[in-house]
Amino acid sequence: MITRQPPPPQSMPAPRRPAPPPERQPTGQSLATLVLRFGLVAHGILCWNASLQLWENGDVVRQPISVFLLLGLNVLGFVLMFLAASSRPPRYAIWIL
Repeated sequence: MITRQPPPPQSMPAPRRPAPPPERQPTGQSLATLVLRFGLVAHGILCWNASLQLWENGDVVRQPISVFLLLGLNVLGFVLMFLAASSRPPRYAIWIL
């Protein structure tokens, strides 16, 4: 009579470990973002200061080009402040500085 052997016991799979919590941003990247924001704010203030100096000392009546320069500096200052206040400043903003 032929007897049947029971199948070999299968090993149980090891229990899975829980996934590690998501890591925070590396310090280097957040420091780079902080430096970028500081540079954007500083250059925005410099643009506004230059436009105020041009308004006070420039001869707006005789030189109409100074009006366009004044408006351009104000717009650039607002754009730089907007980029600094955005939740994620774009990486190309470093080229503005």
